Amino acid sequence: PVGDKAAPDPEKAPMFRQFHDEQPAPIGGWSVKLLSEVDAPEIALKMTRVEANAPVLDSPYFFSSDGQVADGNPSITSEEEGSMIFTFARAEFGPKEAEGLPGLIAYGPEQDRCFVSISP
Repeated sequence: PVGDKAAPDPEKAPMFRQFHDEQPAPIGGWSVKLLSEVDAPEIALKMTRVEANAPVLDSPYFFSSDGQVADGNPSITSEEEGSMIFTFARAEFGPKEAEGLPGLIAYGPEQDRCFVSISP
């Protein structure tokens, strides 16, 4: 029988806590907008700093979690102070008609990570 509530195993709790702590957090201090059309040959994202204490995205690399991006090393252009446009080639065999772009951005000398999930 299945109970209403699972009883956690206290012996395993530290392992689960460590795993949870190692998961990338959602990106903070930035707004992210998908600029490109669905199935366009290039994927363009606009990232705008919205908080002064937002992390500096030095040497960013994007890991697409659904295979849409061919190479995560973006071409970056600055549109104005505090915003950047990342452009990636779309993967030939990635999912078709995807309306969002989930993934991770690694940045900085320590390759800190943050989770992004971008919807049009």
